[in-house]
Amino acid sequence: MMPFLLLYQKKEYNKIRTMKGDAVMSFSRGPKEPVQEVETTIWTCTSEECNGWMRESWSFNDEPKCPLCKSSMTQEVRVLPEIK
Repeated sequence: MMPFLLLYQKKEYNKIRTMKGDAVMSFSRGPKEPVQEVETTIWTCTSEECNGWMRESWSFNDEPKCPLCKSSMTQEVRVLPEIK
């Protein structure tokens, strides 16, 4: 058996020929592109106990309620990864 085709270590076989052992696999997806960050308008929850927020482009209302605690929300600007 060629070593570069070997994807697992052989340890022992049982009677119905199933493999017992640990799988050893490795691969690389190559270098990743840096994610561009942009200033984004968001809605943030006004409640002190809640950390809820959402992007303005994802809200359907002019003044949405927090989906987690149903409090009112205010607009802010944050630097977030760009979503295409």
